[in-house]
Amino acid sequence: MNKNKLGPYIFIAVLVVVLFFILGVRYGQKVEKTNKTIDYLISLTPAKSPTPVPVGFKLYSNKVCGLSFLYPNTISLDKNATDTAEFLQDNKLKIKIDCAKKNISPTMAETKIATEEVMLKNKKTIVTVSHDAQEFLYQFSLKNSINLKNIDIIIEKNLYPLFEKSLEFLNN
Repeated sequence: MNKNKLGPYIFIAVLVVVLFFILGVRYGQKVEKTNKTIDYLISLTPAKSPTPVPVGFKLYSNKVCGLSFLYPNTISLDKNATDTAEFLQDNKLKIKIDCAKKNISPTMAETKIATEEVMLKNKKTIVTVSHDAQEFLYQFSLKNSINLKNIDIIIEKNLYPLFEKSLEFLNN
């Protein structure tokens, strides 16, 4: 073989070796950067995780309305009279019970309203769902099957499952 014909092959081989060397150096830099990041993250002491506040429950009983149910102890009861009760948290209405047939819907006047079907005491009930940007409220009426009193209720949607599971009608 002629020496002139071997030159381009040697040149290409040298270029390939240089290319592999450059790629290897760049890959090594990337691996070293990743290792430093991992070492830094491992060296950090973990922050103390917040301790969850245990949620307890209280039992609300109203002999006039003839009902009882559980509610979280994080909300406070504000009794207006024997036949009405409001449950508030951060000055926001969470639950309102009224068996005196007063109009309990003024809190829903300026919000969007729709209807939805829910189960209550194994019976389908149509509820009015009111919501604004921050909360969803169910509003509905039910009849106590024992004392035949009509009870109007407004309850925050996320409290409804607890209300539904723990609702009991009382004998006077």
